[in-house]
Amino acid sequence: MHTPVVTLSDIESICALVSDRLGFTVADMEYQRLKKTIDHELENSELNCAADYRALLENHQIDSSVWQKIITTLANTESYFFREWGQFELLRSHILPELIQRRSPEKRLALWSAGCATGEEAYSLAILLTELIPDIETWQITIFGTDINTEALAIAAQGEYGQWSLRSQSNTVQKHCVPTDTGRQQIKSELRNLVKFVPLNLLDAHWPDFLQNIDVILCRHVFLHLEKSAIAKVLSHFKQALNPDGYLLTGHSELYGIPLKHFRADIFVGSVVYQPQLQPASQPHVTSLPRLQRRSPQRPQRKLFLSDPMFGLDEAM
Repeated sequence: MHTPVVTLSDIESICALVSDRLGFTVADMEYQRLKKTIDHELENSELNCAADYRALLENHQIDSSVWQKIITTLANTESYFFREWGQFELLRSHILPELIQRRSPEKRLALWSAGCATGEEAYSLAILLTELIPDIETWQITIFGTDINTEALAIAAQGEYGQWSLRSQSNTVQKHCVPTDTGRQQIKSELRNLVKFVPLNLLDAHWPDFLQNIDVILCRHVFLHLEKSAIAKVLSHFKQALNPDGYLLTGHSELYGIPLKHFRADIFVGSVVYQPQLQPASQPHVTSLPRLQRRSPQRPQRKLFLSDPMFGLDEAM
């Protein structure tokens, strides 16, 4: 059987659909990988041409096997526990203790790892909370992990990892794991029970009702792959999902050059932190702890927890 020829025009047409559905910007270097996927699907189906394959994609949801093959081709699932330690140190030492004190009357916290891949980030949040809240069993703790990659989410739900995923903070993570027969480490059940993994396309017009009143959103290494128009849509959704005094953390320079209509940005040691922009009639922030201290503009620039070319933090301390 003759396999139809896939042209550059065919790939660009499918890339346009990928951009529309997922918000992805497909780099030229990824065209070859995408072509291999298209070739494989045409070779192993009764489709006559790339246009038929595009029509098949148009008629399916992203959780279908048709779309998942495209997603696994283009989406980067690289992750590990406590990735970018400066941000997690900021969460551990300031943001989460502040939120824990604020939420202590109702004993409720909701955190969200958006674009969680294979789950290491979501479980890292769970580990932090168990170490910061002595009576965590009396709290209502919810940690959501969402991703468009259902294969990655299945790995996340299983919670089994090798040493490559544990490489950053191995001793810290292993305290919360049990060894498996295969020599891997599985997150203990009490931590796995804190995390709920759900497939989600961040570009969906309507998100599930449970994604509201969120205290912290981590969305890192996601915006790098999205078109600017898609980023604007996601940020608008995040504004609606976050509590007014909630926090958004992204990759260090992922929002560089992006208009922040719904958020204000603060630069702290270890990370940039975003909070919902208050409307004039809104109630001001109420916090029982001092605001995180900005780095003084008179202080010499230094290398902090992580180098950030965006802000010139690349000199040694």
